[in-house]
Amino acid sequence: MKVLYLSLPGLLLERFRNNNPSIPRTNNSILEKLLIELRISDSDSDSSDTDGDPLYRFDLAGDVPSPTQVSFNYINYQEINIRWDNVTSLEVPLLFDYHALKILQLAPKLQAFKFLDDNDGDPTKLPQVTHCSLRMLCLNWDRTHLDFLTCPVLNKLSYHYNPTSETSLGAPHAS
Repeated sequence: MKVLYLSLPGLLLERFRNNNPSIPRTNNSILEKLLIELRISDSDSDSSDTDGDPLYRFDLAGDVPSPTQVSFNYINYQEINIRWDNVTSLEVPLLFDYHALKILQLAPKLQAFKFLDDNDGDPTKLPQVTHCSLRMLCLNWDRTHLDFLTCPVLNKLSYHYNPTSETSLGAPHAS
């Protein structure tokens, strides 16, 4: 299977696994594209972490896929059991800025990253990240700067400033 698109309620996502013991478990998965759309229901409100993300996990029960293209929503990236070091394209409709930077650290081959920032607090606590493969960054952001991010080969930046409060504007900094 080259493409896997799951649009499921959390309880069904938890059940989606490779339960066939006769299928060998290897890290050389042929999965190229993974799209996970978690559908939230009223019953999911009792199963969420401190950030409000539902506590559901995508895990193929021993097989660790290594897709190159990934898209997900309403699930914490830490609950997606894939080889992040193989991901080259990532799209996330809503992501905390701290998590976006952590994903950049996990995905050294990432070349295209699109996300809508969900500001999660103090910008001075964001890790400094240098990403040497990122060529395209598209973000909808409420920060006035990108000083914590250095991308030496970046050739396309789409930066939509979306202020959530009164702040002073500074020039975005992406190297």
